[in-house]
Amino acid sequence: MLLAGLMVVAGMGDVYAEQYLSQLPSVKGLDAATFTGDTFVYDRGGVLLADLGDNGNHRQYLTLKQISPYLIKGTIDVEDKNFYRNAGFDVTGIARAAYDNFRHQKVVGGGSTITQQLAKQLLLTPEQSYNRKVKEVVLAYELSQTYSKDQILELYLNHSYYGEQAYGVEAAARVYFQKDAKDLTPGEATMLAGIPQAPTDWDPITHVDLARARQQEVIDAMVNQGDLTPPQALAAAAEKLTIHPPPNAFRAPHFVRYVQDELRRLGFQPGQQQLYVTTTLDYAKQQMAEADINANLDNQRWRDTSGQLHSAMVA
Repeated sequence: MLLAGLMVVAGMGDVYAEQYLSQLPSVKGLDAATFTGDTFVYDRGGVLLADLGDNGNHRQYLTLKQISPYLIKGTIDVEDKNFYRNAGFDVTGIARAAYDNFRHQKVVGGGSTITQQLAKQLLLTPEQSYNRKVKEVVLAYELSQTYSKDQILELYLNHSYYGEQAYGVEAAARVYFQKDAKDLTPGEATMLAGIPQAPTDWDPITHVDLARARQQEVIDAMVNQGDLTPPQALAAAAEKLTIHPPPNAFRAPHFVRYVQDELRRLGFQPGQQQLYVTTTLDYAKQQMAEADINANLDNQRWRDTSGQLHSAMVA
């Protein structure tokens, strides 16, 4: 059915093909300028006070130069080894997926290139149907004719979901490893590269064993493509990874809420625009002042007969 659908599209006359394409979403304008990113609030010395996401989701756009080459190569090798050579779709992969779909008598997915996955992420609904699959392939071809391979890869790495409310490789690197994507080790990079196909199943926080098995698939794919030597592969697999639970607390939360209100008053959308906000707060001095106040409160407890002793600070 899928192959037949693609053959029908390919065999359409110019007029009908143009009408079909006109009903599809436009592939233009998909760049960093349209990206919804996190808002980062810092104190005056550069200490991060808060990473504000949209409804708890986290995003931060990076260029390819800001991403670990191990993560880039691992993603390509495990997801779409012919990425730089195909036209946005892979005929062999489509044929294999069509056979699997026929065998199961339903659309079971699979066979999607990186470009097809990007089309699905940004331009289509998640429904599983033959019609949507045909649209996915057509849009992938349109994307490949509109953007360079590096642009497509950059968009994919910034939009893919990595679990734990992290969208894109920078958010994932910060959530799982508390570091920037450019600083990931081979072990960390291969762990992240395997997640997007099944973010829930391969979440390294909740399913460590499954995530490790998937990481090994990425490592094996990189060896097969010549992007890791066997000794490098063994070292990556043996790395002791420190995976952190997602951070959910702000430093100076009342001040951060004040900053959010001020940003909204000025016409910004904190959590929905990628902003870097440096404030006047000195967080180290703030902590010192709070410690002094708490110590003074403890010393004055004997005066507190009503249990209502409070304090305030103006700085």
